[in-house]
Amino acid sequence: MKRLYIILIVLLISCSENEQTKLIIEDIPDDPVLTILIKEYENINYQTLEFISESTGFDLSLIENYKPKGEMLISFHNTSKNILDLILIHEFSDTLSNKLLDSVSYGGKNIYIDKNSNFLTQQNNFLYLSKNKLLIENVIRNSTYSSNIDFEKFQKLYENKSKNISLIVRENYDGLKFKDIPQNVEKFSEFISYEFDILNDEINVLGFAESDQKRNIQLLNNLKKTKTDFFDIVPTNFSKLERISFEFSEIKKNLNSLKQDESIITYEIDSVYQNVSEIGELTIKNDTLFILNFTDADQINLSESIIRNQFYRGQEIIELSKNNFQIDLFGFNKLNNFKYFTKFGNLVLFSMTENELENIILNFRNNLTLSKENEFKGFRKKIPSKSVKFALYNDSNSEDFSNKYIYTSEEISKNLSYFSLFTSPNENTQSIRKLELVFKTKHSKEIVITPSLIKNHRTNDLNIFFQDSDNKIILSDLSGNKIWSKNFESKIISDVHQIDMYKNNRLQFVFLTLEYLYILDIKGNVVKKIMNKASGTQKYLSVFDYDKNKNYRLVVQEGRTVSMYDSKLNIVKGFKGTKTKKNITNSMDHVRILNKDFLIQYYDDKTFEIFDRRGRVRIKLPKDLKYESTVFKNQNKLLFLSEGNEIVKIDISGEVSYQPFTDKINNVASNQDLLVMLTENKLLVNENEFKIPYGNYVDPKIYKDYVSLLNLDTKELYLFNKTKKVDRFPIFSSKYFNFSSKEKQTFLVLVGDEDELLCYSVD
Repeated sequence: MKRLYIILIVLLISCSENEQTKLIIEDIPDDPVLTILIKEYENINYQTLEFISESTGFDLSLIENYKPKGEMLISFHNTSKNILDLILIHEFSDTLSNKLLDSVSYGGKNIYIDKNSNFLTQQNNFLYLSKNKLLIENVIRNSTYSSNIDFEKFQKLYENKSKNISLIVRENYDGLKFKDIPQNVEKFSEFISYEFDILNDEINVLGFAESDQKRNIQLLNNLKKTKTDFFDIVPTNFSKLERISFEFSEIKKNLNSLKQDESIITYEIDSVYQNVSEIGELTIKNDTLFILNFTDADQINLSESIIRNQFYRGQEIIELSKNNFQIDLFGFNKLNNFKYFTKFGNLVLFSMTENELENIILNFRNNLTLSKENEFKGFRKKIPSKSVKFALYNDSNSEDFSNKYIYTSEEISKNLSYFSLFTSPNENTQSIRKLELVFKTKHSKEIVITPSLIKNHRTNDLNIFFQDSDNKIILSDLSGNKIWSKNFESKIISDVHQIDMYKNNRLQFVFLTLEYLYILDIKGNVVKKIMNKASGTQKYLSVFDYDKNKNYRLVVQEGRTVSMYDSKLNIVKGFKGTKTKKNITNSMDHVRILNKDFLIQYYDDKTFEIFDRRGRVRIKLPKDLKYESTVFKNQNKLLFLSEGNEIVKIDISGEVSYQPFTDKINNVASNQDLLVMLTENKLLVNENEFKIPYGNYVDPKIYKDYVSLLNLDTKELYLFNKTKKVDRFPIFSSKYFNFSSKEKQTFLVLVGDEDELLCYSVD
């Protein structure tokens, strides 16, 4: 904070005995908008002061230029259009020196001017300072708030404060924000007083006011504090949840008390609310949903309004022609526009679209709800279990990740209304990312290839590349928005690779169809293509960058022919393995061990060969050695599962070792450090063993330190790391999935239903 250098020469002159002791608030100029009260300056909590400064947007650094003892206040006043000026008042028993830069006389008092253009005066044992001379003049001529008819209300709040620092705010000030949450004083009273307990990012704010009969807070009058069931269905990626305890008779009485006028005799509430116990408004990004908690949701009769119903993940979503659930209560008058709903037991959730409800169901099925999240479980223990009205904010996307959740509550009792705000640091101060749904999109056609997470060099972001059953190729962003789509003549039959063919950091797509080998640019335009052989045999594509220098090798295999191209789609000269004696049955693999390259080619009789870069045999293998899995690198050796249920390892000299197993191994996967083996009902990751349900599993895959496994029978995707199953898994996936990373964050894209694309952040 900056210092204002104010010259105060201490002259040891006692104050006049005939000056009467006054309350510090009696000399506040008229109509204070916002007042900061400090009871004992020497016991000031600077964290609280900084919080008030952040919440109001005002620089309070001038306080540091004084070393007063006792009471102090800072009051803000409207002195010109849209401008608030402050006056600082504090106890001051010394005398201002005439050695300040200048002084003027006003009403028989001196107003001093310091080098920072502050105006100062002294009277009644108090020092007064302001940038605005008019405020000082108001004090001198007793044009103060104490003569205002509203001063008594202000004084009551002043006299009832219990903390060393408090803040009194008037209803016409709309710039107050606690943790960026706007505060509406008007709904409570003409004034509200806030007090604070702030220590090490744990923040408690308590506001209290005396409310008249026409304030909106009266809607909560006589409502009982109750527990909420909403946390069981609220997804972890929510933005805000607002909830109100509901009692039909009391709400009806309160609404009529507030809305009574000549045109309205009785405000009626639809009878469906008679068995509602709580209502809520849920915000997720830009979507709003409403929640009603019924004592028995099965008794709701909406058959006359039902247009159609459908099922998503086994849960019914109903569309209505009309909705009678609206109620003029804290924004619930909008509810009549929400024509879709679904039930979670007695909780009924309304939305504007089917997609919003599908997202809720998806998160619920994946256990991505507040009640399942460990961070929230800890926070929940610190907030009241029962409430009349609360709002819960998810602040996890803010730059300051230390306070993820912010809880506010409101209630009223005997015309005394209360507001509270609480937030507490996460137990783990580091940002911990977990499984979170990034987006979900539905497409008109089935997705027929594994979606690829690719880098877009133009935006430096991840995009998703996939193809549908009409052969249309689609590129979307990580929000699920379509960037472009291209009609294509045939289906992609290989993985989609990316290369930098011109070595200028502009990336292209490489893939194979039955007819062509294609290279496309980031806009979907064909850069190059070459025709494949017109044959009915299976075709395979591999892409290698041996030395990571962008000298790519594109290998197309079909039947007994191998064609190796460079990134310009020219045939690579010198590669000798262009013809084979057996039919090829898988794409060629490349493994690099100790600066040596191993190209593995698989045949339909379960044998394989190991070549060097030029297509010459690098290691001669035993004739009876047959594979059950493809070949991987592990601990600087080649590793695979043999037909004889053995883990076979081949070192770079060609020495072969065998490790037999009693349990039937269905498949393996490996990298340099991890060895994964799949049996009927177990997954083994190095020395760790995980039990899994019996089922029809695809081959396990490794991405970084993650091991993924998809059960095709149950359509469940599992994810493990070295030591445990990753939280919130398994999740639903019908057949395709893929991983990629950006800025140390891992993303998972998968196909849910056959026409549904989902993207999750994993860590």
